[in-house]
Amino acid sequence: MNASNYFDEDYIPGTINVLNANDDSSITTTKPIKRSKNGIILLPQPSDSPNDPLNWSFLRKAWHFALVSFFTGLTAAISNDAGAAQDSLNKIYGISYDAMNTGAGVLFIFIGWSCIFLAPASSLYGRKISYLVCLLCGCCGSIWFAVANKTSDTIYSQIFVGISESAAEAQAQQSLSDIFFQHQLGSVLTVYILATSVGSFLGPLIAHLISQSQTFRWVGWWGAIITDQQQNIVQDIDLEKKDSNKDVNDNPQNLITVTSKIENNNNINNEKAESEPLWPIHKRLAIITPSPYLEGYGFKQYLRRFIVYFKVFTLPAVWISGILWGLQDAYMTFFLTTQDTFFLKILGIILKPVLQL
Repeated sequence: MNASNYFDEDYIPGTINVLNANDDSSITTTKPIKRSKNGIILLPQPSDSPNDPLNWSFLRKAWHFALVSFFTGLTAAISNDAGAAQDSLNKIYGISYDAMNTGAGVLFIFIGWSCIFLAPASSLYGRKISYLVCLLCGCCGSIWFAVANKTSDTIYSQIFVGISESAAEAQAQQSLSDIFFQHQLGSVLTVYILATSVGSFLGPLIAHLISQSQTFRWVGWWGAIITDQQQNIVQDIDLEKKDSNKDVNDNPQNLITVTSKIENNNNINNEKAESEPLWPIHKRLAIITPSPYLEGYGFKQYLRRFIVYFKVFTLPAVWISGILWGLQDAYMTFFLTTQDTFFLKILGIILKPVLQL
């Protein structure tokens, strides 16, 4: 059985052959197949353009990878640090724990909806503007939380914090997929998940220490300070995948057809790429990078993409994933409001026998 023959009755959807030296049926291009030094077929096939992120140097890819991972961990941390201030807010201002739990629910609602609203925007105007908007929202939400003195502050500040996390949930994976080949994504996305976990689990603990040593307001102030510095760094790098291909989202069917997207990415105009010069620095650092197929300001295209994205809800796998993700969010809501207090106590109970030895 040919593992990559789409018409084979034993074909497994999503299977792509990258190791067999005699089988290039996974690739749909008339150009010579490009491989790594170890003979692995490069998917997607990179162009000859120096501006193709797949052709970036190892150091440039590593820097972007580190920055996206840090962004992921940071936004996860500030999304989970509100619990560290609960006791102080309750004692000083009489804000109930139920109200702060409501704030956690608002946080997750805006994480989810922001992902949906940002997805079509990034395909039309570039991802950098999405990262910057989310960082700005995270900074504003952290400042609002830092000056909180009433119930509405603790709830509404989480709207902006939730928006900040959405880019890490929906944009970061795409940015990483743009600069790494498919055979590298397993390791890359593992680090991405690790960054999410580190931010989610260590963020509340660090916030608790800040709350104890510098008062609860510095939980928000430190979040704002670090987010602002991250925003300055993002402005000075290129996070976009720029090419002249037609976006797969122009065809709604491509949203649910894996092979269509693979084939579209592989059909790159190499002849044009060979003569393409390296972009000047101002173009590489542009905050907004309009798509080559943007029509006017793109409002109609945005609405069309926004509606098309809901077609994925017709897939059973999406429903199953949504239920599992919802259960995880329910656990996280409990976790982020209690972990900073109880985890340290449990850790102390566990370590007590060891410390007495």
